[in-house]
Amino acid sequence: MQALESYYERSQMWVIHADGEKSANFPLHRGLRQCCPLSPILGGDVVNAMLRWLDFKGGGLSQGDDMTNTLCFADDSTLLFYPILQVRAHFSA
Repeated sequence: MQALESYYERSQMWVIHADGEKSANFPLHRGLRQCCPLSPILGGDVVNAMLRWLDFKGGGLSQGDDMTNTLCFADDSTLLFYPILQVRAHFSA
């Protein structure tokens, strides 16, 4: 874990503008590095942990006897809650 933390601790990024020019480097404080072979693994771990937590918490939209609070496909996820107060209750507890 320490090796992973130190790898990301020194991460730098830049923006490539429409004209092809690169911005100055600046530190990456959040998110995952693009083109990093670990990014899909780390991203998948975070998404799976979030989905397990949401499943544990319950709630969402019901259709008959089925209840769901997320729709997921590839790297896209959508939270399903109604009314909006249900979302606030989920994430404030």
